[in-house]
Amino acid sequence: MARGWDQSAVDSSIAQTFLGHDSYILRPYFLSTLARAKDWSKIQRASSLRAYLIGDFLEREAALVEETVNIDKVDAIRCLRDMFQEVASDMAQRESNEN
Repeated sequence: MARGWDQSAVDSSIAQTFLGHDSYILRPYFLSTLARAKDWSKIQRASSLRAYLIGDFLEREAALVEETVNIDKVDAIRCLRDMFQEVASDMAQRESNEN
């Protein structure tokens, strides 16, 4: 099977739940993130699929920050999480003000 997933993982009920028609998970970035997981076990250890995807995203971005700024990965993840939470809050507030 492509990218290390076996057919039983692809055919599983969890796959059917997450990979249903029009699921946001079907976007290429999310599929490539799932592909790196190789199976559902890592994903199931997270509190949710979204939490797994966010955690993977933060790890990736923190590694990039760590390469260019004098900061360790744990602090980079914390700073990025805080920044993205602030951005999300700001976006939500702006959207509510537009309505």
